[in-house]
Amino acid sequence: FVSSSPHGRRRLTHTTTAWSPARIRLVSRSAPSRNPLRRSSSSSEPAPGVAGDEGEYVDREVEEDRDERYGFEMEVRKLPGKKNRRLVRARVRVGAPLRAVWATLTDYEGLAGFIPGLSECRLLHQDKAFARLYQVGEQDLALGFKFNAKGTIDCYEGEMELLPESGARRREIDFNMVDGDFKVFQGKWSVQERRAKLIA
Repeated sequence: FVSSSPHGRRRLTHTTTAWSPARIRLVSRSAPSRNPLRRSSSSSEPAPGVAGDEGEYVDREVEEDRDERYGFEMEVRKLPGKKNRRLVRARVRVGAPLRAVWATLTDYEGLAGFIPGLSECRLLHQDKAFARLYQVGEQDLALGFKFNAKGTIDCYEGEMELLPESGARRREIDFNMVDGDFKVFQGKWSVQERRAKLIA
C-alpha cells in the first residue's frame, strides 16, 4: 500500500506476534464502515502448518479489516497449534517523507499519543539504535471491564536500506518484549518510501 505526494511514495507496515489470555479485536472508531472479511480453506492461502512467504506459519482462518479511503489494511491470523497466539499485520499509506515518519516512530514517549490502546509509553534507556520502553496498553471491554497489559520492550533501530530492484528506501525497528504480561510480543515497524516515477 503506497501513497503519492510531491516527494514520492511511502509505505508503513507493522507486524506483531503476541500471545494474550484475552481475545480482543481493536477497531478504530474514527474510520467508519469497515467490513471485516473472514476467509476459509477455499482461499489461496497455504494450508495450516505450512510456512508462508516470510517463514511464519499460516492458518486457514484469517480476519481482515481494511478501509481504502485511508489506505489502511489489517490482517489477523491464528497461529496453528498455538492457543491464543496471533500474527497481526497492518499497513497504512502515509503522505509524508520517510524521515518525518521515522522521527514520529522514534519519539518513543510520544507513541501513546497516536497508537490506539497504548495509554503509556516511557523511555527507560536509549543508546545509538537501541531503546528500552515501558508500555501500558488498555482496552475497554463489554460490561464495563477493562483489559490492561504492561511490558518492557526492547527496540532495535535498523540502518537505512536501499532496495535497488524497486528504487525504494526502507528503515525498520524490530521490537521484542523482554518482561511483561504476554508470553510473546514481538514485531517490526517497517517504513518504506518509493519514488513516484518508479511506481507503475
